[in-house]
Amino acid sequence: MLHSMRKFGCLSLVVVATLGGRSWGQSQTNITVQGDGQTQAAPAAKDTVKMVPEGSVVVPTPSGTAVIDDQAYTPPDTASEVGAIPPSQVKVLQNRRESKQFTGAGFGPAGFGNIDEKMPAYDVYAGHFWEVNKHAAIKALGEVASDFDRATLANLQLGANLYAMPTDISPYVGAGLGLGYGTVPGDRSFGFNVGASIGALLFRTSNAQMNLEGSAQTMLSELGEDKSMPTVYAARLGVLF
Repeated sequence: MLHSMRKFGCLSLVVVATLGGRSWGQSQTNITVQGDGQTQAAPAAKDTVKMVPEGSVVVPTPSGTAVIDDQAYTPPDTASEVGAIPPSQVKVLQNRRESKQFTGAGFGPAGFGNIDEKMPAYDVYAGHFWEVNKHAAIKALGEVASDFDRATLANLQLGANLYAMPTDISPYVGAGLGLGYGTVPGDRSFGFNVGASIGALLFRTSNAQMNLEGSAQTMLSELGEDKSMPTVYAARLGVLF
């Protein structure tokens, strides 16, 4: 009889504690009383754990809590750690700028150096230009110079033009590097090609432009009887559209 009363009392205490916890509307720890008079905490409900980033604090809000920046937080000094960069010194990309693109082509008289050829020769080029800012443009060009008899030199190159002023008429200098091919009677050659140019860009603020330039292209490979590096000199007029 006494044993039954103890069991009934244990169950009553558990029910009361559980109902009481629900009526309070708070998370309570259930307590059970064992037959030997010892107490034991019932397993608590699993809590939700939120990771708070360094430099942030948790503040109460009408609907719960919120994580905000801690204004009093000071990042640790990592200047003495190799490879460690403080967040305040990390650089980010600036706003990107869309390039202004042109297709270009031109022609003009030319002459050869270091090879036997007839005068006059002719130079033709075509390619694409990407104006990336007001003082520079990237270019990809293909060029052929020939006297239509004894000598022909061709090249493909990547390079850049640097403009002096962002005005309607702007002087510029340019340079390029690529691959060249040359042929003369009894010999032909293939190798790297380097070039330089100087000129003026006309109507630069328009979507259709012209350029006047002088250029020199040298193939870094021996060609002809003298086994020298051939060069092309050209003066040409071009259009960009």
